[in-house]
Amino acid sequence: MRNGKRFWISFLICSVCSFLMAWSRGVFTQKAPMGVLHILSDSFLVVGILAVCIAVLLFVSNEGTFDIFVYGLQSFWSFFRRDMSRKYETFFDYRTARQEKKVPFLFLLVCGVFFLFLSVLMYVGYRKCL
Repeated sequence: MRNGKRFWISFLICSVCSFLMAWSRGVFTQKAPMGVLHILSDSFLVVGILAVCIAVLLFVSNEGTFDIFVYGLQSFWSFFRRDMSRKYETFFDYRTARQEKKVPFLFLLVCGVFFLFLSVLMYVGYRKCL
């Protein structure tokens, strides 16, 4: 149930972003269907690529690629606190705690692929209008 809610929220955000992008490019002022399909294809493509790239970054982050940088920054900022306390004393402690908390990303990947598919459909329609 929770992944379904995340999917619909990300779908709504992607839909709003693509609508705003299409609106800013003047999709409602176009008279030819070729222009409308071109603008819709571009807006769905940009939103789909962004959603897929964010999902890939979450996947890579879940695998621990950026753990050393995050731990280093947390340790660096702990020097500027008054109590100088750290949440994790060693990198090993941080890494084991981080591996227990994985961020879900599949809902965003599915949403991005769906918008890429919509973009391909609009592009096919655009090519047929030529």
